[in-house]
Amino acid sequence: MQGEGKSNITFVDAEFRIDFTGAPEESDGNTYMKLENFHCYADPKSIIFDFENLFNGDKALGDNMNKFLNENWKEIFTELEDSLDKEFGVVVGKVVHKVLAKYPYAKYFNE
Repeated sequence: MQGEGKSNITFVDAEFRIDFTGAPEESDGNTYMKLENFHCYADPKSIIFDFENLFNGDKALGDNMNKFLNENWKEIFTELEDSLDKEFGVVVGKVVHKVLAKYPYAKYFNE
């Protein structure tokens, strides 16, 4: 399968679970929380795939492939789940890290 064009993968009614361990990190005389063992898990109720221009312009073949992907989303997700969780974890981990790096630990939590 190959093509260039827009693509969209929509997780419908997904629940995400994030697990991590926080470790103290000293900087500028303050203690910040450093993320360790960060994991993100997705549990969608369904997934909608929409890939445009699959097979380089063969619309009928591309439409059939999108239909196949959507009808078999659960099996496809099962095969890709570990990779998707890992990649979601990278993106979400960066966001969480930026939030926690903004202020010292004491600003977020009462000890």
